[in-house]
Amino acid sequence: MSTINVGTEVYWVQKTKNREIERVGKVIGVVPPECSPNKVIPNYVKDTVSLRNFTTYLVRVYGSDFIYWASQVSPLPETKRHLIHEQAPVTSNRVFIIDRTDRIKLKRLCKELDAEFTESEDHLNVITWGKRFVFRIMGGVEFLSTIDTIRFM
Repeated sequence: MSTINVGTEVYWVQKTKNREIERVGKVIGVVPPECSPNKVIPNYVKDTVSLRNFTTYLVRVYGSDFIYWASQVSPLPETKRHLIHEQAPVTSNRVFIIDRTDRIKLKRLCKELDAEFTESEDHLNVITWGKRFVFRIMGGVEFLSTIDTIRFM
């Protein structure tokens, strides 16, 4: 069985009263048993919420700022990768905005210095500098985790 950590792409089925929806996203927090997700993201749920007696995950859904508190997730299989772009839209208004101040400052600097860059969900490639800035999210704040050298082939 594979370990699911922060940054793992995952798949699960969201069950509602009327239907089942396939979801994919990236784990931004692991919630231990008998622990509130508020320990990972402050004020995510009401303090009166029932705690779960097993490990759960906070997952940011691709194509949305919505974060699910998912119970049963599995690593994203290759056969479900298409859902990254094709999953049913999120209709809930329970959104947790992630503070991306560091990324914004870095992009602003790139523009001021006329540096060419590309951006994805978890990193910023500054081609001009040959560097990849990798970001992680903790406690609702995105921070710079590592800086790697881009290997041009």
